[in-house]
Amino acid sequence: MTSGPGLQLAAEARAKVARVVALLECPDVATLDRSTAELAAAVALIEQIQKEEGAGGAPLKSALHGLRGDLRSVRSLLRQAWEFRMCPGGQPGYNGKGQLALQPLPVGRLAFEA
Repeated sequence: MTSGPGLQLAAEARAKVARVVALLECPDVATLDRSTAELAAAVALIEQIQKEEGAGGAPLKSALHGLRGDLRSVRSLLRQAWEFRMCPGGQPGYNGKGQLALQPLPVGRLAFEA
């Protein structure tokens, strides 16, 4: 595999996106802030790669394909975090597929005394 500036930038971008994936697996406010910064840096690297378009050949195309897959993972994790945040109630937990989900609140009847 040949080495070039585009390939090196793609490797750096993939490393930043991998850190974002790790952060989003256990999201809280601080990790969301850190993941935003990492994603911004990855986007800057991707923009540099696009400026040098055509200077990497097949190895760069392969690295960019891997980067696209990593970004799909980030998109999925962000969507799950948003859906989790926007759900109106329930307790957080894992479903049968091992995915983070809100567990329904127990349904019961309340009796009021007059």
